[in-house]
Amino acid sequence: MRFLCAILLALVACPAWAAQDGGSKPLEHIVLQLKWRHQFQFAGYYAAVAEGFYRDAGLEVELVEAKQGEDPAPVVASGMATYGVGGSDLVLARAKGLPVVALAAIYQHSPYAIVTLSGRGIDSVHDLVGKRMMIEPQAAELLAYLRYEGIDIERIEQVPHSFDIESLARGEVDATTAYVTDEVFALEEAGLDYQVFTARSAGIDFYGDVLFTTEDELARHPERVSAFLKATIKGWHYALDHPQEIARLIRARYSTRHSLRHLLFEAAQTRRLMAADVVEIGYMHEGRWRHIADTYASLGMMPPDFELAGFLYQPDARVDHRGLYRTVAALAAALVLAGALGTWFWALSRRLRREIGEREAAQWQTEAVLARERNLLSILAHDFATPLNVISVAAQLLERFLSSGDGEKARREVDRIQAATAMLTEQIAACLGQNREHRDKPSAIGPIALRPMLAGLLKERRALVPERSFQLEVEESAEPDVVISADEVLISAVFANLLDNAIKYSVPRGAIRVRLAKAEGSVRVTVLDDGPGIAAEEAEKIFEKYQRAAKAPKAGGIGLGLFMVRSVVEAHGGSVRAVPGAQGEFVVTLPLAPEPGGPPA
Repeated sequence: MRFLCAILLALVACPAWAAQDGGSKPLEHIVLQLKWRHQFQFAGYYAAVAEGFYRDAGLEVELVEAKQGEDPAPVVASGMATYGVGGSDLVLARAKGLPVVALAAIYQHSPYAIVTLSGRGIDSVHDLVGKRMMIEPQAAELLAYLRYEGIDIERIEQVPHSFDIESLARGEVDATTAYVTDEVFALEEAGLDYQVFTARSAGIDFYGDVLFTTEDELARHPERVSAFLKATIKGWHYALDHPQEIARLIRARYSTRHSLRHLLFEAAQTRRLMAADVVEIGYMHEGRWRHIADTYASLGMMPPDFELAGFLYQPDARVDHRGLYRTVAALAAALVLAGALGTWFWALSRRLRREIGEREAAQWQTEAVLARERNLLSILAHDFATPLNVISVAAQLLERFLSSGDGEKARREVDRIQAATAMLTEQIAACLGQNREHRDKPSAIGPIALRPMLAGLLKERRALVPERSFQLEVEESAEPDVVISADEVLISAVFANLLDNAIKYSVPRGAIRVRLAKAEGSVRVTVLDDGPGIAAEEAEKIFEKYQRAAKAPKAGGIGLGLFMVRSVVEAHGGSVRAVPGAQGEFVVTLPLAPEPGGPPA
């Protein structure tokens, strides 16, 4: 009995031996380079320090403010800091040869914006031409926004950035780049009316603050990278749950530059841009980074088809078994003393390993499904952002034009809101439709005149993106009109999807043409744009589920649109094909409606 008690005491003590071995290590000192001065923008890092999350991970983290106009990427790449907080322009730094690695997107949407005061004659970004504007060094996405809108940056009088919103308030400049989470608070406090132009209104929805490190740090200290990232995410959860506590902490320990009201304003804006209620904090999607890189490339800011391999952090999914190995070693020593119990422990261990393996397999399957759902939700939210932003901007302009009595401009903004609402409704209906069995089968067949339907769809999109050219070309064979028998809702969704793809894939201010022609017993509708075109090897593949064209410089999407298009068209007895070539071209063929009293077409 005494011998058995001694064995049990040894077994109980084993985990303690292992814990003592790992708990005696000194804290590792690392430096985190912030991208600006101390404020709520970095609340998660303050929380991780104050609550001991970094310490629990074996880290002593030093938070370093950025100097005015300083870019964190070269600072980290040079070894002056171990980690940094950058933006989506990290991909530009990577393209220039800096070995930076993106770890986590803290802000799902960028806080960068162009801010102007109301009543200064600037109702759109095109009114910035000839005006004085302060542009900060890291605002690459706003430069991309201006180029996307066809604005030559050289036609804007660029003024050195003072990093003081008072320069705008005093009239020293007409516009400035700023963070909507920060600088605009001073304008609100002063009671000044202002307006904000964001790249999101043009469909350029980039990540905001991005946590990053270097290839060298990742190669030499992968476990430290993982521990630092986990502690940081934990800190951000705490900061979002306790904004007042962290705001007071900032003023007490880091900086009194901002008032408590200012910090809480920043906290509210930060929560909105992080979208933590929708996606996990730090979540990144490779497809969205591809979109960011392709957008920069399409505007000549980096090489096309830039390889992202090595730029995005891929955490090792394997479990760290070092602690388990130490415990097993200690148990093995104890089992030498307990030879009589060896067989029993072996059988128990074997059974436990089998059960753990089964549970881990089930857990990995569940996590894979959840990851897929998160990816889908993130991309859908991104696709919905464009029409919602158009509605938001148009509503602000509408209010201004109604106040000034400018009925013509107000009517134009109403048209934009209606068009954006129609587009959003179509997108939601399409998404819901993918979850309904047989949703792509016709249910309400009736005669449809194609010409007015197509003209209406073009009118909606012309109001939504007025800078594009939309043309409906009707060949003589299709005069006065052609009529088909179809489900109007489904067929309308087909052509709406093809037109929206043409808008996404074509060049800024490009032309989109719809050609209507009549053949024997059928009608042919061709949608053309001046985008990059479809490669021959992709002409069939893009109609499959979750497939998208490789050349998609400014397009989001989950690869269901063209799958739906073909399903609906074929259900109506027609066909659809993509024509390979240097421009986008899709041809839809549908049977004509039968003549009254005649045989079916």
